[in-house]
Amino acid sequence: MRKKELYTAVGRFERRTNRCGQTHPVILLGGNEYMADLQEMALWTSLNWRIARRKEIRALYERTVSPSGFTAQRPLDACIDRLLARGLLVRGTGETDFDALYDLLAPLYVIPMENS
Repeated sequence: MRKKELYTAVGRFERRTNRCGQTHPVILLGGNEYMADLQEMALWTSLNWRIARRKEIRALYERTVSPSGFTAQRPLDACIDRLLARGLLVRGTGETDFDALYDLLAPLYVIPMENS
């Protein structure tokens, strides 16, 4: 039987302003700031507060970027793998969807805004 996989984005989006007054997006996670390029930010945003299978991620991503006309040079799978390696996306696996969901959510926790 093939293992089931589910994915979601973790962290919190913030906008930062540099000395020149230009803003840029960052993802805060575990007390660290992570810069993301446009494709990574669109993918992360597509999965923020969503849980999806890998094959569903492309449709969510396309819905996010299609109004802007943005096209990326890197394959979407490479972007997913990079965000997974950086810890900004997490994956749960299991024999059933329930097992995959449990594996995905068990290590996660919510930090109230005033304590983050």
